[in-house]
Amino acid sequence: MRPLILPRPRFPDGGTTPKEITDIANSIGSISLCKHAGGAAAKYLASKHKVPMISGACPIGVANT
Repeated sequence: MRPLILPRPRFPDGGTTPKEITDIANSIGSISLCKHAGGAAAKYLASKHKVPMISGACPIGVANT
C-alpha cells in the first residue's frame, strides 16, 4: 500500500509584494538560519545598508534544533 502523499505546489504562495522587496534596505533586522540559508543576503544588508542581522547555527543535530 502506498502512503498518502498530497500534491504540493512547486513554489508555495508568498505574501511579499514587489514594493516590500524594494524597501528591504529599510528593514529593522534580518535573520538567517545559517550561512548557507540566507547568510550572504543578511551580510550584504548589514554591510551595505546597516540592517542588523542574526545568523544562527546550521539546524542539524539535537543541539542546534
